[in-house]
Amino acid sequence: MTKNSNASPQDLVTLILKDIRLENVSSKNISAIKDMKARERKIHGKTVWLIPFTDEQEIAARFDKLNNLGFLFVGVDPLGWPPADVFIHLRDKMLLKGNFKSITWRGPGDWVIRER
Repeated sequence: MTKNSNASPQDLVTLILKDIRLENVSSKNISAIKDMKARERKIHGKTVWLIPFTDEQEIAARFDKLNNLGFLFVGVDPLGWPPADVFIHLRDKMLLKGNFKSITWRGPGDWVIRER
């Protein structure tokens, strides 16, 4: 388990609805996510990236690439199914392999990163 530092966490998979939503994407990963057809959007003045997918196989392939890039998968989502739980579901279905890092918050500026 890794506890937070003073910097905001980067490279987050935060929400999955019609697209995979990424936040706080580091400059080193912009080119790689653009290769996954990510498009930049402003939501409430905040930059997010949206990656489309059509089915479980495609979301699994996208998650695998994001995982290899070091993205953190949010473990709590008040709006629905957390990306970390989606990763576990896809891994249970043998569509993904290996571990990933999830992130949860205990409060503002206070987060925990776990290997799962």
